[in-house]
Amino acid sequence: MKSVVPEIVDYNETLGFPFRSTKFPSLRYCVHTGFDIEDGLTNYKHIMAFNGEPKDRSKETDPVFFDISSDGKVGKTMNHKEAVEHEGWTTVNAILSKQYSECNNQYNDDGL
Repeated sequence: MKSVVPEIVDYNETLGFPFRSTKFPSLRYCVHTGFDIEDGLTNYKHIMAFNGEPKDRSKETDPVFFDISSDGKVGKTMNHKEAVEHEGWTTVNAILSKQYSECNNQYNDDGL
């Protein structure tokens, strides 16, 4: 991700400045779900709203996700429904449906 969006390397979220990218001007947050602290990335647990319902709830038709190829080209922009149905989100979809799922990682033979 840092090779596709090089501004992440120099971004320090603790300063309170908004994230800006010249290549992806609509990108506002780079979020990860891991336990480690990653420079330039915000941990998902730090952006969750714990104080009840948000005032402006997102709609199923709101854009939320787009593919970025290894050469940095932006693919189709997807709304919430399309993103969950996308092949890259099968594990997330299984978790949301409370179904058992095994990761079939394309990057190694062990599926880890």
